[in-house]
Amino acid sequence: MFAEFLRLAWKRDRNEVVAIIEAIIQLEHPLIHELDGKPLILTNLLNTPEEVLVLLQHAMSGRLTRSELKEAIDNKDQSTVNKAISRLNTDKEVRLSNTGEVVITPLGQKRVHEEILPKLSTSNGKKRTR
Repeated sequence: MFAEFLRLAWKRDRNEVVAIIEAIIQLEHPLIHELDGKPLILTNLLNTPEEVLVLLQHAMSGRLTRSELKEAIDNKDQSTVNKAISRLNTDKEVRLSNTGEVVITPLGQKRVHEEILPKLSTSNGKKRTR
């Protein structure tokens, strides 16, 4: 929410605001490394639906295309990602936009904050990175 406020209210160069917002997001989700605008989840402890939700939560607009999700979830095939999206859609944690993007819902955001992130913080020494 703070990032959206900065984007709307701060009278600076758009690229500068974007860089600051990206830095804020990196601090909020240190389990994601971004290189050249492409996110990578740095843990193997999440299943595919959880990875989809974390990536959508991390995205500036809360939405990504299926191909962007597939590229970020690098060790899964397209059908696995599609099944995860379908399951999340059934659970109303994501919605599909008219343009084909996958969009996180408030239920999905709640799951990220109340279930997924706490799960990672309680895994302590079991946390492995790729």
